[in-house]
Amino acid sequence: GGCPAWGNTHYDILIENNTVTNPGTNGGQPDGIDLKVGLQQVTVRGNVVRNAGTDGQGLTTAGVFSPVKSDLIIEKNIFTGGATSGISLGLQNGVVVRNNLVYGNVGIGINFSGDISNPNKNVILYNNTLYNNTGGGIILGGETQGALLRNNLLFNNNSDSYQMSSWGGLSGLDSDYNMMIPLGTTFTEGSHSVVLASSAGIVVNAGVGNFHLAAGSPAINIGVNLSSTGFMDDFAGTQRPQGAAWDIGAYEFLGTMAVSAYLTGLFGVH
Repeated sequence: GGCPAWGNTHYDILIENNTVTNPGTNGGQPDGIDLKVGLQQVTVRGNVVRNAGTDGQGLTTAGVFSPVKSDLIIEKNIFTGGATSGISLGLQNGVVVRNNLVYGNVGIGINFSGDISNPNKNVILYNNTLYNNTGGGIILGGETQGALLRNNLLFNNNSDSYQMSSWGGLSGLDSDYNMMIPLGTTFTEGSHSVVLASSAGIVVNAGVGNFHLAAGSPAINIGVNLSSTGFMDDFAGTQRPQGAAWDIGAYEFLGTMAVSAYLTGLFGVH
């Protein structure tokens, strides 16, 4: 990364298809992926980070020195079993978080933090699935300025309390077409979002990490088309939409035969 004297020092970085397990077990920093301050045009794609150690996070970023754009893309990753947050973002100015699976973290699933002098700006969250993150699903905290949330699926986070919340200054929020279970948000949510009392029948088997949408899931065909934003597929690379409209969450529903084939390959069952 950079420093105040040097400014933003590195750019055009790809971190792809890595598996990080138990970081910090033998000492050292316990974060799975740590993006230091001053990095621009970074793409983090297709990585699996499990069991970040004490005080560790699946992915943490320190942002950029203003006024440049971060141009950070975080997509198609798995962050699970961490001691704190799955994804922790600070000082960002232009970040897209999409098609990620974030589950089973002791802290917050996706956490934005900062202060009045170092806010997060222009943050976008599309089609992420967040489950059973004890500290909360998505938290927009510490001066978030301009946030766009669409097609995110959040269930059983925050000990079954509010799935999304905010603290500190929050301005320019546009959140809609999300599904939350069993409670919604502490901020104003759009009219197309859905809050359900039970997570039964949403995904195939969240307990074993299978977040494919179940047949008949209420998350099917109720998302908004985001193809104009530059992506048209899901976590597995399946083209969206497969039905009448985009689905909510990281996976697009392929049908019962496709789900059965996935289960056979993964678990040896029919």
